[in-house]
Amino acid sequence: KQTFNEAVKAYNQHEAAKDWDDKTCKQTADLFMDASKEQQGGLAVAVFNAGLVYKRCGMHDEAKGKFKEALQMDANYSAPRIALANYVYEAGDVSRAESMYQDAIKGAPLALESVEAYVNLAQIQRNKTTGTRDKNQDDALKNLRRALAIDAQSMPAFTEMAYLYLDMAEKEKAYLALAEVVCVQATKIDPNHAPIYNAWGLLKMRQGEIIDALKYFEKAY
Repeated sequence: KQTFNEAVKAYNQHEAAKDWDDKTCKQTADLFMDASKEQQGGLAVAVFNAGLVYKRCGMHDEAKGKFKEALQMDANYSAPRIALANYVYEAGDVSRAESMYQDAIKGAPLALESVEAYVNLAQIQRNKTTGTRDKNQDDALKNLRRALAIDAQSMPAFTEMAYLYLDMAEKEKAYLALAEVVCVQATKIDPNHAPIYNAWGLLKMRQGEIIDALKYFEKAY
């Protein structure tokens, strides 16, 4: 436990100082791996955190290796499964990523780390929409509500919900009002989250309020 705490402390210090380099990355990741070795059978969360360190430093092959190792240690641990799904999603294999997010959620539907999976799954579902209200939009909305039920302050969930309502307003303009409610709520939680202001700017353009749209785009910038 002491070594794990030392590793967390080192991570937080380097994150605050923004002094990550190859040396500090390896040292911090090694500390997490040492913490895992101290536990009989290993400590999956420590191995996963070593992966996070490597990812933070842009060492993606090493990061994926640690995520896979953590998952081998604990097949029910959703965090590394979601982290690997993110890589698949970023690589453009949307169908496989969708399946991986669903598997991760099934294993831990109420876990805090599942919030990211719910949001990304909602984004995939929203992007499947043909432009009119359909089941994909309904499923996306359900997943975003699940995400916010777990973390009521999730800015990615609020942002994705704003975009979803904007899409739904293509068919029913009443959803523009809901999109604005989401933007207002979100900025009360985090007044400096750029993506929500971008969504708000797009909303104002849809409403024909160009001056306000420019204001929100500038705020996002």
